[in-house]
Amino acid sequence: MKGQETLRAEFEIVTPVFCAGADQNGPSEIRPFSIRGALRWWYRAIDGNFLEKEPKIFGSTTGTGQSSPITLAMARWIQEDASLEKILRPEKARESGAAYLGYTLYLGSNHRKAVLPSNHRITITLKWNWKPASEEEQQYIRRAWAAALWLFGHLGGLGTRARRGFGTLSLVKWNGWPECDLLGTAHGASTPAEWKARFDGGFQMIRQWFRPPNQAGHQHLGEKVPVYLWKTGKPTCHAALDEIGSTFQSFRNQPQWHKPELLAAFGLPIRFRNHPARRASPKDHNRAASPLQIRVVKIGNAFHPLVWRAEGPLVPEKQIKLVYGGDYSRQPGQPWDRALTAFLESIRAQCVA
Repeated sequence: MKGQETLRAEFEIVTPVFCAGADQNGPSEIRPFSIRGALRWWYRAIDGNFLEKEPKIFGSTTGTGQSSPITLAMARWIQEDASLEKILRPEKARESGAAYLGYTLYLGSNHRKAVLPSNHRITITLKWNWKPASEEEQQYIRRAWAAALWLFGHLGGLGTRARRGFGTLSLVKWNGWPECDLLGTAHGASTPAEWKARFDGGFQMIRQWFRPPNQAGHQHLGEKVPVYLWKTGKPTCHAALDEIGSTFQSFRNQPQWHKPELLAAFGLPIRFRNHPARRASPKDHNRAASPLQIRVVKIGNAFHPLVWRAEGPLVPEKQIKLVYGGDYSRQPGQPWDRALTAFLESIRAQCVA
């Protein structure tokens, strides 16, 4: 059908992107392979039927071994080697919320490089490589790619510390597929309330297309996604990261949360200065990503912190085992969820209802 062959999307870089290649301290690159990988994560997070459908949407090397019907391309790759070590070095974490969020970027042997926010936009195209015979299946594939791209451009990020506010790419404009008009974009909203209303409307449309993966063993999006968007913005993206980083740090420093099984909600492993455990990590896993995710939203000329949480387990097991003090401890229920819920409640008043 005419007008449905190619989707063209433009993204704006909102916060510094730390996305290196094989050399982790080499130049940061925004490449189609990285974005494609991110979109695959978002698809798995949205579709309860992902186990059956994913190979047909993104391709697979097993089973039939078919290629993806959709090709993702970029107008040009972005590469930059900016250093933010002077403002994000870990020793500044107690005085800078941004440094706290980017704590590992310049820790030890890490000397990460970044692509900085700029007036340049990233153009991504999705084109049909080949088409299934069924119109229904074509529609399913289009909607899967479009939903993943939309979510990536509204909630996600790219590269190291993407869950902590860095690597934010905002979907500012797209066209070419009918799904673009159906979902729209929150970019261009004049107020935080309008941004949230546009986001909620787009997400409700996605939920009409896909049922939630509620039984998945990985983090995903539920029936709804409560977003916590600051009412008041900041003049720069760095100031916005400082704001949410300092808020997050102040909450975590409260003594009532200083237990490994509670702080697990904010990511594992954890190191402690004044706890006999010294370190807590998930058994049989190197790390566990926090369900709590941070992003920065640009509205007009202001930058607003945004926080949301994913559904699903910290690690694939229904019950996680923390390793600390040389012992294994199985948690009753999910005590880690209490701290996460309390943090979201603590920021509710300064966010759009």
